[in-house]
Amino acid sequence: MRTVRPYGHLIALIGAGVMTGAVDNTWAQADVKPSVAINLICAGIEPGKSVDYREFAAAVAAAAGVTPADLNPTDKAMSVADYNQAALVLLRNREVQRRPAVTANILALVADTEDLLADNSPTSAEDAGLKVEGAGHGSNWLFQPDNQRLTCVGKGPPKVEDQYIKPIKRSRLALRGKVEALGLIGEERKTADAFKFGYKREISEQDDGSSKTDRTETFDGVLGLRLSPDTWTAPVFAYADYSLSRARKKPEPPLDPGKAVDDDDTNAWELGFSTAGQLFYDQALSRSVLVDARIGWVSDDIKASRRAVVGLGATPGFAIADGKPCGLGGFAPQTLGVLKFRVRCRIRFEAEASYVDEAGKADFKTYGKFLAGGATIGFDIAPPMGDDAGIITSVSYRYLPVISGRAPDVHRLDTTVKYRFWLENGLGLDLGLTYGKGRETKTYKDEDKIEAGVGVLF
Repeated sequence: MRTVRPYGHLIALIGAGVMTGAVDNTWAQADVKPSVAINLICAGIEPGKSVDYREFAAAVAAAAGVTPADLNPTDKAMSVADYNQAALVLLRNREVQRRPAVTANILALVADTEDLLADNSPTSAEDAGLKVEGAGHGSNWLFQPDNQRLTCVGKGPPKVEDQYIKPIKRSRLALRGKVEALGLIGEERKTADAFKFGYKREISEQDDGSSKTDRTETFDGVLGLRLSPDTWTAPVFAYADYSLSRARKKPEPPLDPGKAVDDDDTNAWELGFSTAGQLFYDQALSRSVLVDARIGWVSDDIKASRRAVVGLGATPGFAIADGKPCGLGGFAPQTLGVLKFRVRCRIRFEAEASYVDEAGKADFKTYGKFLAGGATIGFDIAPPMGDDAGIITSVSYRYLPVISGRAPDVHRLDTTVKYRFWLENGLGLDLGLTYGKGRETKTYKDEDKIEAGVGVLF
């Protein structure tokens, strides 16, 4: 009796989609681990049976988010065998043209798969579910020779759930820490800044027997509503960016003349529209530039200031990060003893033009416009691709000097250490510490604060 392979049916369906043009090339993949690709190829296969490594290449490509349009850009009729061969070539080249996010997923997923199946891997072939005869170690050995023989072994992996192979579309709502992160999907979304809030209440007893209560509330993040179709590669969002920082004491201490209880608070919001997308992608050098833009209206309720703002940012990146201490704009897998993690270096160039309608007590020009331009550099450490929980550490420094007009130059250091985990419904939660020193750019208030709180991301 002929063995029925669920993944063979999947490839046949994808092949049919290529031939009919029914598959949308803007679909994004679910976050996956090497076991997902192994499950795709070995589900329903009797242990001990060999599988074609070209089919495994197609399984890894599909798990990383590669679409038929990536493998067949001319949209001509393509057989399943040709599709598998195209997937093999793509994985050998380690890149998808004009899709650096998927390229980064391929790099990370192939690296994790090589670690799992290497000849010196601490994981046995039975536990992995797949054995590779002639397996190497280190990097760049999988899919390279033509004589690799793959065998499904062990108890046989469980049946693949539809969530691993079913394309998912960009959500209508997004909750993030920054406006420029609203459009991120897939693996990039998993390391984005989260919407943060914190609350602290401390009761202490005084020498006279009375009690004193100190209460601190913080709230900082962006809610975005996607206005464009989910097929747009540069989605358009309407957003609300809100920042609140408030400290109160009870009983309230006496105030200096001319001072108000909320003078040291932050209570500002920005409403506007934003978009972000790839400006270009150079296949030869695997380089890209992500451009983001926004137009909004900023209101500071504490300092009674109002201004219109237009912002533009550009983030360069290289999808290929092998052999580097960190990936520029994308994560590079690293190993330190038994620890596996990913590191990223990033730089974002930015310019921001403001037109002040009402200055109030804010530290910028009383009326008219000012222009600032500069960059943010940062370094991030994140768990291996596909992990549903782990520690994320970030350090960044922002320098935004004023080029024209009158306003303070922005110098700001931000550091974050947080534990992030994901729920089954796709909601991410953070528990961690943040430290910020420098000017906050909605209010231009000079801050120096450390906070513990909870973050939410979807």
